[in-house]
Amino acid sequence: TDVDIQTGSSSITLTPGTRSGVYVVRASVGTLTATFTITAAPDEPATIINTAITPGTTAMVGSQMVVSIGLSDKYGNQATTTTVTWQSQGIAATTTQTMNGTANLGFTLGTRSGVYIVKAQVGTLTATITITAIPGEPAIMTIMTTGTVTGVISQVELRVGLSDQWGNPVATKTISWQPIGSLTTQILAATTTQTINGTASLTFTLGTKTGEYIVRASFETLTATITITAVPGIPRLSQSFTHDSRTVGSGMSLEIGYRDESGNPGSGTVEWSLIEPLPAAAFLSATFTTINPQTGSSTVTLTLGTKTGEYMVRLRIGALTATITITALPGEPATTITHGPVVAVVNSQVELRMGLFDQYGNSVATTTVNWEPVGTLSSQILAATTTQTTNGTATLGFTLGTKTGEYVVKATYDGRINTFTITAIHGTPLLFPVGSGQITGRVGEGCLLEVKVCDEYGNPATATVSWELGLTPATATLSATNTITDESGKARTTIILGDTSGTYTVRAKADGLSDTVLQIIAMAGTPTESNTTWVGPPPPATATANGTITVAVSICDGYENVVKEGAVNWVVIRGTNTVATITTNIVEGKAEFYCKLGTIAGTYTVNAKFGAILLKSFSVRVNPGIPILFQNFTTKTCLPGADIPLEIGYRDAFGNVVNGTVTWEIMQMPATASWSVITPIINPQTGSSTATLTVGSLTGAYVVRAMVGSLTVSFTITALTEGGASDELLIYPNPVKVQEWDKFTYPDGPWVKFGRFDGQVTVRIYDVSGSLIRIMENVPPDNFFVKWDLKNDDGVQVNSGIYLGITIANGKKMIGRFAVIR
Repeated sequence: TDVDIQTGSSSITLTPGTRSGVYVVRASVGTLTATFTITAAPDEPATIINTAITPGTTAMVGSQMVVSIGLSDKYGNQATTTTVTWQSQGIAATTTQTMNGTANLGFTLGTRSGVYIVKAQVGTLTATITITAIPGEPAIMTIMTTGTVTGVISQVELRVGLSDQWGNPVATKTISWQPIGSLTTQILAATTTQTINGTASLTFTLGTKTGEYIVRASFETLTATITITAVPGIPRLSQSFTHDSRTVGSGMSLEIGYRDESGNPGSGTVEWSLIEPLPAAAFLSATFTTINPQTGSSTVTLTLGTKTGEYMVRLRIGALTATITITALPGEPATTITHGPVVAVVNSQVELRMGLFDQYGNSVATTTVNWEPVGTLSSQILAATTTQTTNGTATLGFTLGTKTGEYVVKATYDGRINTFTITAIHGTPLLFPVGSGQITGRVGEGCLLEVKVCDEYGNPATATVSWELGLTPATATLSATNTITDESGKARTTIILGDTSGTYTVRAKADGLSDTVLQIIAMAGTPTESNTTWVGPPPPATATANGTITVAVSICDGYENVVKEGAVNWVVIRGTNTVATITTNIVEGKAEFYCKLGTIAGTYTVNAKFGAILLKSFSVRVNPGIPILFQNFTTKTCLPGADIPLEIGYRDAFGNVVNGTVTWEIMQMPATASWSVITPIINPQTGSSTATLTVGSLTGAYVVRAMVGSLTVSFTITALTEGGASDELLIYPNPVKVQEWDKFTYPDGPWVKFGRFDGQVTVRIYDVSGSLIRIMENVPPDNFFVKWDLKNDDGVQVNSGIYLGITIANGKKMIGRFAVIR
C-alpha cells in the first residue's frame, strides 16, 4: 500500500481464516520491516461433534462411568474454556469446562439395573447419552412357588428367583433341578431350565401317592429347596361289587371303599340300610361303620332271607350314596315234581318237565338235569343229554319216533330219578296200495292185490276193505270182495284176469278213508309158433358172402294178443356150428333181424326163439362174391427149354372158390413152345388151375394168356442166357384205384395183395426214387397172399405213383411194379 503523505502512515485490513491459531503479517518499506502477530480464537460453540462413554454403553450396576462430549464452532474449531452443564436422574446437576474442545463427566452408576440417561447442554446445544445398567453377578436365590399343599396328580409349577446383591433379577442363567426323596424320583428326572426376567420355573404332575415331594434348585453355589405336600384328592365311593348272588338264608360280607381316584384312603362314617320291599326278612350286622384309615374301606355282614329274589342295601357317606343288590338263589334241590303226556301220536312234539325245589320251597334254577333214553325206541331218536332248570323246571322237548310203542326217558339229578313213559299210537290212517298200485300180470292168470291201512309212517291200523271191479277189457273175477287188515295193516284179494290184454282196474274202500284204485296191466301170454308171422318180404333163399339180410316177425300169444315185451334170440348156424347169436327186443309186437353174413360161402340156418320156444326158422345159401383172377407170377426169366409151372386162382376177395373153366393160350413165342401139363377146370377145393409150359429153344419173351369168362391174365416168360433169370411178383389189383374202390364188397380197403406164398414173407416197398417207404417182416400169408394197406412206416397213406414191391419167401426173391391212383 502507499504511505499517506499527510500522516506518514499506510494501513491494510486483514480477515483471518476459519481456522483458529496465530496469523503473522510482515510489512516492509525498503529495508525496513515490521511484523504483526494476530491470534485467531474459536468462534462461539456451534456443534457437539462427538460423545464417548467409558467403559461403554452397557455396564454393570455400581460401575464407575466417564462420559465425554466434543464442541466446535461453526468452522469446526475446538471450543475452549466452555462451560458444559450435565443433568441425569439420580445425579445432581453439575458443570465442567471443556479442555481442548472436550468436556468430561465422571460418576457412579446406581444399584438398579435399567437405562440411565445423561444430558449435556451448552447454550442451546444439547446431547443425550444412554447407558444400560445390567445386573451384577447372581448373589441371591429365592423361592417364588406358591401353594405348597395340593392334591395328588395335580399340576405343580415350581419357581425360583435369581438376583444380584442389589436385588436385580438375573436373566439367561441355567438353573438345575434335582428331585429329592423316593416320591419325587418316581415321577421326575433331573433337568435344567433358563431364567427369564430373573425367574426359572419347572412344571410337573404330582404322583398318585400322598406325602412330601421335594425338589432342589441350584445355580453354582446358590440353592433353594421347595417342598410340595400332596394330600388326597376328592374321595369317591367304591364297592367290591354292585350285584352278586348267594343262596337263600346265607350270610355275606359287604364292603365299600372311600378313596380318591388314586386309591388314597379318605375318612368318614358309613350308614347302612335295607331297601324295602324285601322278598323275606333279612338282617344287617351294623347300621353305622367307620372308614378304616389304613385301607380306606368299611364292611358289614348281610344275612339273606329264605325267599329268592333281590335284596337291596343302601349305603351313605356324606353326600355320596351307593346301592348293592344281592340276588338270593334257591338252595340245593330237596323235592321234585314231574309233568308230561302219557299217550301221544307218533312223530308229535313231546315236552317232559321236572320241577326242582329247595327246602324252603323255592324253585331251583340253573341246575343241570340229566336225561337218558331207556329202551330201543327211545334210544333211536334221543341221545343222552342235559338241560338247565329255568324257574325251577327242567324241560326236555323232543319229537317222538315214527314207530308206535312205549318211549321211556329217565331224568336224574343228584341221585334222584324220575321216569317218563309215553305210549305212541299211530297217526291218521291212510289207505294206499302196496307198491306202486300198478300190477303186471298175464291174460287168463290170477294176480294178488294188496292194500295197506296205516299212518304216513307205516304204522298199521285195523279196517275192513271192500273191493270192486272197475273197467276191464274182458270178464274178470275177484276171489273176495271184503277182507280185514292183518296185524301188518294189509288186506288182500286175487283178480283172475280175462283173456284180453289191457288195463284192468279195481277200487279198494274203507270207512272214513279215501278210496284207492289199483291198475292191473294184463300182458299177452306166451308167444306161439302158430301166431308168429313174417312181416314184409319173406327171408331170402340166397345171398352173397359178406352181404346182409333183414327180416321181421309179428308175435302173438295163444289168444291172439299182440306180445309187446320180451326179446327174440336169433341163432345163426352153419352146418353144426353156431356162428352168431343176436338178440332183438320186441317192439309193438314186432321183432326185426338184421345180420351181416359171413365171408365163407355155404348154407346158413337162422332160428328165431322166444326163450325155449321156436317161433320161426329159415335157411339161406351164401354164394361166393365177385370172382377175382390171380396168377402165380406175371413175368419170369428162365433158360431156353425150361418147364415153367403156371397157376391161376379163381376166388372172390374172401378166398371162396368160384367154379369155372380156364382157357390157356400161347400168345407169343420166339420158338416153338408146348404144353406138357394142363388142367382147364378150376379145382373146387383149391380154386386154382395149373399148366406147365415148355419154353422153346430160343431166347426171348414167351407170352401166355389164361382166360376164365371175361377175366384174363397174362404171363411173360423171358428166356435168357444162363445167369439172367428171376421171378416176377404176383400183384392184385394193379393199378390200385382208390376213388373207385368197392367199399361195400371190400370194406377193409383199399389195399394191394402180393402172392402166392406158402410160408412167412418179408415185403419191402420202394417209391420211384428208390426210397424204402414200408417194410413188413415175417408176415404169414392169408390164403397164399399178403396184404398191404397203402400206408408208409409212419402210418400215413402214400401218394399216387409207381411203386416197386420186393418179397423174399423161403429164400426166393420176387420183384413187381404196380401203380397207386388216388
